[in-house]
Amino acid sequence: MAADQHTRLRLVIKPGGDANPLSGILAAHARRPGARQVDIVFGGATDRADHVRDGRADVALLYVPFDDMTGLDHETLLVEGRVAILPPDHRLASRTEVTLADLAQETLPRWKLEKVCGGPEHPTPGRDPRSPTRPKPCT
Repeated sequence: MAADQHTRLRLVIKPGGDANPLSGILAAHARRPGARQVDIVFGGATDRADHVRDGRADVALLYVPFDDMTGLDHETLLVEGRVAILPPDHRLASRTEVTLADLAQETLPRWKLEKVCGGPEHPTPGRDPRSPTRPKPCT
Protein backbone atom coordinates (compact mmCIF):
# COMPACT_ATOMS: atom_id res chain seq x y z
CA MET A 1 0.00 0.00 0.00
CA ALA A 2 1.51 3.35 -0.98
CA ALA A 3 2.05 6.02 1.66
CA ASP A 4 -0.63 8.33 0.19
CA GLN A 5 -3.30 5.59 0.39
CA HIS A 6 -3.57 5.67 4.17
CA THR A 7 -3.61 8.28 6.89
CA ARG A 8 -0.77 7.04 9.09
CA LEU A 9 2.93 6.90 8.29
CA ARG A 10 4.52 3.50 8.99
CA LEU A 11 8.16 3.75 10.15
CA VAL A 12 10.18 0.53 10.50
CA ILE A 13 13.07 0.53 12.96
CA LYS A 14 15.45 -1.91 14.59
CA PRO A 15 14.35 -2.74 18.14
CA GLY A 16 16.63 -1.01 20.63
CA GLY A 17 18.91 0.48 18.01
CA ASP A 18 17.26 3.69 16.90
CA ALA A 19 16.17 5.36 20.14
CA ASN A 20 18.74 8.17 20.09
CA PRO A 21 17.86 9.75 16.71
CA LEU A 22 14.21 8.64 16.76
CA SER A 23 12.86 11.14 19.29
CA GLY A 24 14.31 14.11 17.37
CA ILE A 25 13.08 12.78 14.03
CA LEU A 26 9.56 12.24 15.36
CA ALA A 27 9.48 15.69 17.00
CA ALA A 28 10.62 17.39 13.77
CA HIS A 29 8.03 15.45 11.77
CA ALA A 30 5.24 16.38 14.20
CA ARG A 31 6.04 20.10 13.75
CA ARG A 32 5.43 19.90 9.99
CA PRO A 33 2.06 21.18 8.80
CA GLY A 34 -0.21 18.28 7.91
CA ALA A 35 2.12 15.69 9.45
CA ARG A 36 0.54 12.25 9.65
CA GLN A 37 0.59 10.21 12.83
CA VAL A 38 3.47 7.73 12.88
CA ASP A 39 3.08 4.04 13.58
CA ILE A 40 6.33 2.36 14.65
CA VAL A 41 6.91 -1.06 13.08
CA PHE A 42 9.73 -3.23 14.41
CA GLY A 43 11.78 -5.08 11.83
CA GLY A 44 14.48 -7.67 12.21
CA ALA A 45 18.24 -7.27 11.94
CA THR A 46 18.29 -7.59 8.16
CA ASP A 47 14.78 -7.06 6.76
CA ARG A 48 13.85 -3.42 7.38
CA ALA A 49 14.60 -2.30 3.81
CA ASP A 50 12.35 -5.10 2.57
CA HIS A 51 9.51 -3.67 4.71
CA VAL A 52 9.69 -0.51 2.58
CA ARG A 53 10.11 -2.37 -0.71
CA ASP A 54 7.08 -4.59 -0.19
CA GLY A 55 4.83 -1.92 1.35
CA ARG A 56 4.74 -3.05 4.98
CA ALA A 57 6.32 0.33 5.87
CA ASP A 58 6.55 3.73 4.24
CA VAL A 59 9.93 4.77 5.64
CA ALA A 60 12.76 3.16 7.59
CA LEU A 61 15.79 4.00 9.66
CA LEU A 62 18.55 1.97 7.99
CA TYR A 63 22.28 1.60 8.42
CA VAL A 64 24.83 1.95 5.61
CA PRO A 65 26.69 -0.25 4.73
CA PHE A 66 24.75 -2.92 6.61
CA ASP A 67 21.34 -2.50 4.97
CA ASP A 68 20.86 -2.93 1.23
CA MET A 69 19.71 0.44 -0.16
CA THR A 70 19.21 -0.86 -3.71
CA GLY A 71 16.13 0.76 -5.25
CA LEU A 72 15.47 3.04 -2.27
CA ASP A 73 15.63 6.82 -2.19
CA HIS A 74 17.65 7.62 0.93
CA GLU A 75 19.24 10.46 2.85
CA THR A 76 22.00 10.34 5.46
CA LEU A 77 20.68 11.60 8.81
CA LEU A 78 23.57 10.66 11.08
CA VAL A 79 27.06 9.22 10.77
CA GLU A 80 28.20 7.16 13.72
CA GLY A 81 31.62 5.78 14.49
CA ARG A 82 32.17 2.07 14.90
CA VAL A 83 33.80 0.29 17.78
CA ALA A 84 35.46 -3.07 18.25
CA ILE A 85 34.95 -4.64 21.65
CA LEU A 86 37.77 -7.03 22.46
CA PRO A 87 38.84 -9.07 25.48
CA PRO A 88 41.83 -7.57 27.33
CA ASP A 89 44.19 -10.32 26.13
CA HIS A 90 43.26 -10.03 22.44
CA ARG A 91 46.13 -9.30 20.03
CA LEU A 92 44.50 -5.97 19.03
CA ALA A 93 43.32 -4.88 22.50
CA SER A 94 46.23 -2.51 23.17
CA ARG A 95 45.59 -0.48 20.00
CA THR A 96 43.71 2.81 20.06
CA GLU A 97 42.46 2.16 16.50
CA VAL A 98 41.83 -0.89 14.36
CA THR A 99 40.90 -1.10 10.69
CA LEU A 100 38.58 -3.50 8.91
CA ALA A 101 41.69 -5.09 7.42
CA ASP A 102 42.94 -5.77 10.98
CA LEU A 103 39.68 -7.61 11.65
CA ALA A 104 39.54 -9.50 8.33
CA GLN A 105 40.63 -12.83 9.81
CA GLU A 106 38.62 -12.50 13.03
CA THR A 107 35.51 -14.52 13.77
CA LEU A 108 32.74 -11.95 14.03
CA PRO A 109 29.32 -12.42 15.60
CA ARG A 110 26.27 -12.78 13.36
CA TRP A 111 22.62 -12.13 14.12
CA LYS A 112 20.88 -15.31 15.22
CA LEU A 113 19.77 -17.39 12.21
CA GLU A 114 21.47 -15.02 9.76
CA LYS A 115 23.31 -16.63 6.88
CA VAL A 116 25.56 -14.16 5.09
CA CYS A 117 26.68 -14.59 1.50
CA GLY A 118 30.37 -13.82 1.30
CA GLY A 119 30.97 -14.76 4.92
CA PRO A 120 33.15 -17.73 5.86
CA GLU A 121 30.18 -20.09 5.78
CA HIS A 122 29.05 -18.86 2.31
CA PRO A 123 32.14 -17.61 0.43
CA THR A 124 31.58 -15.38 -2.58
CA PRO A 125 34.21 -15.89 -5.31
CA GLY A 126 36.31 -12.77 -5.82
CA ARG A 127 35.06 -10.97 -2.68
CA ASP A 128 37.77 -8.93 -1.02
CA PRO A 129 37.62 -9.80 2.72
CA ARG A 130 38.88 -6.28 3.53
CA SER A 131 35.86 -4.70 1.82
CA PRO A 132 34.04 -2.23 4.11
CA THR A 133 30.65 -3.27 2.75
CA ARG A 134 28.71 -5.98 4.46
CA PRO A 135 27.74 -8.95 2.31
CA LYS A 136 24.05 -9.40 1.54
CA PRO A 137 22.14 -12.13 3.36
CA CYS A 138 21.81 -15.36 1.41
CA THR A 139 18.40 -16.38 0.15
